[in-house]
Amino acid sequence: MKNVLKFLLVLIACQLTGCAPAEPLSPIEYTQLLVNVKEFFALSILLLNQDSPHCIGQAISRIYYGHYHIARLIYNNKRGYDGNNHTDVWNNMPSSIKSYGEKLKAMRIRYDYGVTEISLEELKSDLEYIKSHQSRFKEMLEELDSTISRRGTNPFFISSFNKAIKEIEFTYESLITTIEERIGNTLP
Repeated sequence: MKNVLKFLLVLIACQLTGCAPAEPLSPIEYTQLLVNVKEFFALSILLLNQDSPHCIGQAISRIYYGHYHIARLIYNNKRGYDGNNHTDVWNNMPSSIKSYGEKLKAMRIRYDYGVTEISLEELKSDLEYIKSHQSRFKEMLEELDSTISRRGTNPFFISSFNKAIKEIEFTYESLITTIEERIGNTLP
């Protein structure tokens, strides 16, 4: 059963990581990105609760994608179309968000492509970095909120947006609590 759960988690993670082409996001696509952010953070919580360094590495990778999708939404709000790639999106963020995004991206690349043996010290260090930079997540949500008016003023859309943001914040808070627990338990 445990192997089946791991397989399903990896399968879900792989389905959620696609990059979109450079074109305007429809309201449905925009809303789906908001849902994806919450789901990436929720999946990270599940992965962090596994007793496997590789699952924890994948949790860090999914945390990156949650942040990246917020950055994509900001980019879309400012530019009117989706970013071409990860680098383009991060390069168009305020400097503090950009540097945070680039650091998370480097972690994702390491855990998705480069690491065969994962050290517990490295996992702990990366989780501590994410925990200690919670203000960057909040800064990203503030930037997203400050640019949402460019998407339109439809009351239904704004209401749905605000509800989604509250759900993302709640899930992120749960994620940080899980990270604190994992750090406190010194990982697997």
